[in-house]
Amino acid sequence: MVRLACERATDAELEALAKFLTESATESPDASTDRLIELDIGFHDTLAQLANNRILRKTLSNLDDRIHLIRWIAMEGRRDRTQGEHREILDRIRARDTDGAVAAIRMHIIHRKDDILAAIKAAYGHVYTLSA
Repeated sequence: MVRLACERATDAELEALAKFLTESATESPDASTDRLIELDIGFHDTLAQLANNRILRKTLSNLDDRIHLIRWIAMEGRRDRTQGEHREILDRIRARDTDGAVAAIRMHIIHRKDDILAAIKAAYGHVYTLSA
């Protein structure tokens, strides 16, 4: 997706995404988890739009629907890092640094996976500690 965005996105589209990131960073620290997920999905959906690939965007939307609960579980307390990673991805795309953009999104995905696993482990640990 980011490879195609590097190739196909216009400077104006990238500027609009940068504006979205700046505005989303000002969202209240008390914003609901649902609102934070909405912003996260907005970033990734826009990347798919910038790739100008309808099938890819539909696939991403389908995936978003399937992992909504998992996203919700692991959203708390990770906003700053996620915002920074989104900014890094965008900066690489704006520089038309395809390899750098791919590396940045891979690290973003790995961090989210690690966050999700840690949140699930913590939840199980809490449940089993309470029942002991």
